[in-house]
Amino acid sequence: MGGSAGARPREGGSVFWFTAWLQRGTPAEQQSPATDQADALQYLRGCGAQVLLAKDNAVNREIALALLRNAGLEVDVAEKRRPAGAGAAAAAALRPRT
Repeated sequence: MGGSAGARPREGGSVFWFTAWLQRGTPAEQQSPATDQADALQYLRGCGAQVLLAKDNAVNREIALALLRNAGLEVDVAEKRRPAGAGAAAAAALRPRT
C-alpha cells in the first residue's frame, strides 16, 4: 500500500497523521439498514456479548432496558454509587466470550 504515519506532541494533546497510496476499488454491494441491524443483533447474540446500560434518567433507563432485552441481549444496569474501580471490572466482564 505504501505511505507513512507519525505523531507530534503539542500542548493539550498530540497530533497523529498518516498518508496512504490506495488503488481504486470496486463498489461494495449495498445492504439495507434493516439488514445491517439484523446482522449486528445476530452477531451480538451469537458471541454472548453483554450490554452495560448507564442511564441517569429512570424512565429512559427502563425503556432502553426493555428494548435491549426484547432484542434478545443480556443487559447489566450500571448503578450510580458503585465503588471506584467497578467500571473496569464491569468492562472486563462485558468482553465477548470465546
